[in-house]
Amino acid sequence: MVWLYRRYLGKAGTIIAMILMLISPYMLYYGRYVRNEAYAAFAGVALLWAILRYLETGKDKYTYWVTFATVLHFTAKETAFIYTAQILSFLGFYFLYQIARQSWPKASHRNPFLILFLAATGNAQTPYLKRSLSRLSEIKTALSTENAHYHPIFGEGDDSSSIIRGISCYGCLEIDPGGNEIRAISTASPYFPQVDGRICA
Repeated sequence: MVWLYRRYLGKAGTIIAMILMLISPYMLYYGRYVRNEAYAAFAGVALLWAILRYLETGKDKYTYWVTFATVLHFTAKETAFIYTAQILSFLGFYFLYQIARQSWPKASHRNPFLILFLAATGNAQTPYLKRSLSRLSEIKTALSTENAHYHPIFGEGDDSSSIIRGISCYGCLEIDPGGNEIRAISTASPYFPQVDGRICA
C-alpha cells in the first residue's frame, strides 16, 4: 500500500518508507498479533491515500476506496472513530482553506462566515476530544468493589448526551491505595494500562 504514496513521497522516499516499515519494531510488534491491528493499519493508510487522490483528481472511484477503508476499519477495530475524527478535522480545515481563498460576491460576508465556521467546528469537536476524569461520576459495575471505583468515559454508564453511543464501554477503574484488586486485574489481562493506581481501558 505504501507504494501508492510514491506520487507524494517520490520513488526514493517511498522505497525508504517501505524499508523502514519492514524493519520497524513497532510494526512487527503489532503486526504479529492474530487480531485486528494489521487491518486497522491498512484501513488507515488506504483511507488517507484515497482522500488525497480524490482531492487531487475528483474521480468518483476514490470515494469507493474511502467507503471501503472506513467500513473495514469500523468492522475491524474500535479505533476507527479516532481516525474518522482526524480525517474529518483535516477535511474541515481544507474546506475552510479552499473557500477562504475564493473571491466572494459579497466580501463583507466572508469573515463572519469563517468565524462562525471555526466556532461551530471547535464546539463540535470539544466533547469528543476533551473529557476530564475528575468530573466523571462513579457507577457500580461487575468490576466495582470496596477499593475499586469505575468511572465511565464513553459508552455504558456515560450520562453525557453529547457523546456518540457507538462505543459499548470505555472507562477508568480507580484503585484505592492498598487495594488488592489491582494485582488480580493486572495479572488477568495485560491490556489494561496501569498508571498511578488507575486502569483505563
